[in-house]
Amino acid sequence: MAVNGQQQTVSLEYYSWIASQLKGVGERGTIEQLPIEDDTTVRDLLTRLAADSPKFAELVYDRADDRLKEYAALILNGQTIELAGGLDRRLEPGDQLLLLPGFSGG
Repeated sequence: MAVNGQQQTVSLEYYSWIASQLKGVGERGTIEQLPIEDDTTVRDLLTRLAADSPKFAELVYDRADDRLKEYAALILNGQTIELAGGLDRRLEPGDQLLLLPGFSGG
């Protein structure tokens, strides 16, 4: 839905090797503006991106298991997606998403 004639969007920044693999850019990354509808959730957006890109489905979002892959981390407005409300959080115009290689510890 448009607001004042403008389409609602969120930004998605690809960083590190994920940017290289998905966007063919250097590891410094790239940012895309993605259109959203009213009531679009993070899950809806990830499902759409995975449907549009087999590589995104392979590296980032497992549609069959409905989860982020272990080697992908998603940050929403500065918080990990789990702290920001999870995959069912509704996106707002202007939200900023950052896609990073997953965190691993030992």
